[in-house]
Amino acid sequence: MEKILQAICKHCGGTLVKTDESLCESGSEVYLDEWWVCLACNIEYQVTWKLVEIKEQEVS
Repeated sequence: MEKILQAICKHCGGTLVKTDESLCESGSEVYLDEWWVCLACNIEYQVTWKLVEIKEQEVS
């Protein structure tokens, strides 16, 4: 079964942007160890595919 993780910031509800690619729509596939950032509140997320969890890290 394919798992889909919405790329939505849980702080402000904005759409996350992949740090190395263009804007990603919510519901897009998220692969192992990809980095996302919310430009609205400036919080970076590391998404680990196997764990399907979001780790927060403040962007300096």
